[in-house]
Amino acid sequence: MMNMELVVLVGGSFAAMGLGMYVFLYTPEIVRMFLRRERRKEGLPEVLLLGDSLTLGTVSFPWAKQLRERFSQLHLINEGKNCDTSHALLARLPASLDKAGPQTRLALVLVGTNDAFAICYKDNMAKLVYGSTHLPNGPASVESYTGALREIIRQVKSTPIGGRVVVVSPPPMGDDASRSPAAPGSTSFFHRRVTNDVTHEVAAAAEAVARDEGCGYIPLYERMAGLLVSDSKKASAEEVNAFTAAKLNYFARRPYTYTTDGIHLNEAGGQVLVELLTPVFDELVTKLPSARSKPAEATTPGSWRKMVDLLMSKLSLKRQPKQSDLI
Repeated sequence: MMNMELVVLVGGSFAAMGLGMYVFLYTPEIVRMFLRRERRKEGLPEVLLLGDSLTLGTVSFPWAKQLRERFSQLHLINEGKNCDTSHALLARLPASLDKAGPQTRLALVLVGTNDAFAICYKDNMAKLVYGSTHLPNGPASVESYTGALREIIRQVKSTPIGGRVVVVSPPPMGDDASRSPAAPGSTSFFHRRVTNDVTHEVAAAAEAVARDEGCGYIPLYERMAGLLVSDSKKASAEEVNAFTAAKLNYFARRPYTYTTDGIHLNEAGGQVLVELLTPVFDELVTKLPSARSKPAEATTPGSWRKMVDLLMSKLSLKRQPKQSDLI
């Protein structure tokens, strides 16, 4: 009897943890879906953002919101989704592309963090964490990520967006920039490879695919890895999990440098990405028609006078000129 009670207690605890994680990850998406806060601004050029939680910005720094506020001449369509791998993104890509209008000038792709985790996890653990719909038919690998990313780009290029695609490499995880493969037997119970070693390979694959497909490339991994230093005293990528985040942030008072939990970007990490993306958005804005940058022209006094004169002429009337008109 005691054994059954123990099984029920342990099972119930795991179920509660799973439900709590689901609510934490997906409630922001559900709330946003019903509130519809991101309404399309008719006539504005659009940028389609494709990716995972790093793009969505509910459990990671909302860099897309910051860019939207900075570049009000553009409308950003945020199609990030928590926990997505490249294969999950590819599966829902047609629905995301349907949301892009004829004004879409650019597609931005940031995906690969969950692929790196899936590659690092032992097969059964990867299936437990991500489910079969997020994984390739065989074991997750850099090659399977490369194939999925290449297909994502080609499908985007087959739409009116065309070749205007920019790929962003996924950032390093943890604060230890080391990517040396672990010695045999030194990986954890759940992992078979060192995470940042795989993240480096995923980032290199993203760069190679972008180059082969003629896309733009934003080296987020390279920039952050250069800012970090290899330090065994800092949190390694193998320690990336909620318990380590709590230990570092609240008990040791030693938070991660660019992430909140070793995975998701904090404000400092978000600013690194915003800095890298700003030139891309600047270039988009400079290519907009000059008329779009002067929306107030139709309400200037001179324009109002021309409209009044036109109306008067239609009515066979003549507006008497004012002294200010003669100056």
